[in-house]
Amino acid sequence: AMTPGPSSAWHAALKVACRRPQGVDLSSLRLCTLAAEMIDAGVVDRLRVEGAELGLDPAAVHGAYGLAETTLAVAGTGVGKPLRIDEVDRTALAEAGVATPSVSADARRIVSCGPPVPGAELRVVAPGGDDLGDRGVGEVFVRCPSLLDGYVSEAGPIDPLEDGWLPTGDIGYLADGELYVTGRAKDIVIVMGRNYSAHDIEWAAERAAGVRVGRCVAFCREGEEGQVVIAAEVNGGDPTDVPREVWRSVSDAIGVLPREVVVLPRGTIPLTTSGKLRRSWVRQADASGRLRALALAVGPADTRTGTP
Repeated sequence: AMTPGPSSAWHAALKVACRRPQGVDLSSLRLCTLAAEMIDAGVVDRLRVEGAELGLDPAAVHGAYGLAETTLAVAGTGVGKPLRIDEVDRTALAEAGVATPSVSADARRIVSCGPPVPGAELRVVAPGGDDLGDRGVGEVFVRCPSLLDGYVSEAGPIDPLEDGWLPTGDIGYLADGELYVTGRAKDIVIVMGRNYSAHDIEWAAERAAGVRVGRCVAFCREGEEGQVVIAAEVNGGDPTDVPREVWRSVSDAIGVLPREVVVLPRGTIPLTTSGKLRRSWVRQADASGRLRALALAVGPADTRTGTP
């Protein structure tokens, strides 16, 4: 059997299964695939360890990368091939855009999406348009037989291709023939000249007590570059306790101290039809004052309760 899903879905499923393991048997899963969003190395670790207690073969855990524009599959690890987790220097990645291997305890762990599937080609391109070599971080470009011809809009057809290649908007690098995705171009958060993936900040925030997993968005407001805002849904407990936990978790994991933490009721942050966070909706709702905060905190020393 094969079951694909994003990291957040696997995290939630594993949490429920471990809480009520009676009758759960994952031994028939030959491919347990993480895709649809950046792959969380911590979820891979849990699937390999806690999933094994439920009968899951750790070798069945795999990564993949796909797009609707290519009719999904672009890259992926297959049966019998181990899923790699690359450990790279966090500073070199954030400042120089190079995925330098590291054995430091502070190294950033990035999960492989595997090599291109048959017929697919991948390039990683610098902002100036030049192809980058192994471990150079840039935008991922894709070309394959199933690639779309263009988009349809009310204003007419749109051709997104560049010499037959599709710029995906995803940021990543190639190493030993495999693709590693580090974020989305539009979701990069810049703090003191360093580039951070919104996913990494969100994953760190989700580890804080009282935060609902898979319902956390990190962003910078327009005109406030370097001032990270985290909007997070509460998952029980006192909402006013959440900001301090989020600050501690993000600071410890990423080295970034959020300027503001907005605690929201469950069900506030919407998802797309494919299960991804609607970050642009959160930014727009924040800008227009439509977010109804249970608690709002600006700076570790200034916590004030909002109006539900």
